Amino acid sequence: MRATYTYSPPRWILGFTAYSAIAVLAFFCILNIQPWLGAAKFLAGDTPNIPLLSSLYGLKILFLPIGESIRWLAANILMLGGIFIWAMVQGIQIAPMWVNRPESLRKLQGRAAQYLKENGGDKSKDAQAAIARLAAAMDKALTQELDTLEGMRVWAYCLELVVCVFHFPIYKDGSAALWSDLLSWNLYPDLLQPREIAMVIIMMGGFEILFRIALSIWGLYKAGGASHE
Repeated sequence: MRATYTYSPPRWILGFTAYSAIAVLAFFCILNIQPWLGAAKFLAGDTPNIPLLSSLYGLKILFLPIGESIRWLAANILMLGGIFIWAMVQGIQIAPMWVNRPESLRKLQGRAAQYLKENGGDKSKDAQAAIARLAAAMDKALTQELDTLEGMRVWAYCLELVVCVFHFPIYKDGSAALWSDLLSWNLYPDLLQPREIAMVIIMMGGFEILFRIALSIWGLYKAGGASHE
């Protein structure tokens, strides 16, 4: 019989790899936010002057410089808006895989087992039937939620495509000419810029790919790896 050899790396290696993957993901997030900051500035246009806001800049409560915080928020409102929209869109895109990750499912399984233990266990057939119906209802509800998230995910990617195409000039004559040519079915392939198209693809798919990698490595690390330390 042929022997099978398996090797599990030491846990410190898994830990180093997991934290490195998170660091790479964080760096990519900084790059990935840029198109959304541009979109927020484009949508906001000229930032309006909010009445009485400047009068709050010197506000202090219990010696805390609340006014300085208000001044900072007012000066960076567009940046914060872009980050918020980016986080919301990316959250929708990764929500299904986050719900389906093994750790989340194990938590649900543990809660179900605890509920079963606290509500009769094997003592009553009626209790067992009621718990089985509850489990089926929960499974149906979770399935419906996942289907809803998958539909929202498609729209999130469509929105990200529009934002990235506006940010990266994939057409030499500009975004306005691109949309005009697309609507008139007169797209000129020689005006397309491969580098910018590649950037759109990387920006759209890079976050999810890196998130999957980081989540998988982190899951292996949390599972314990091998205790060769």
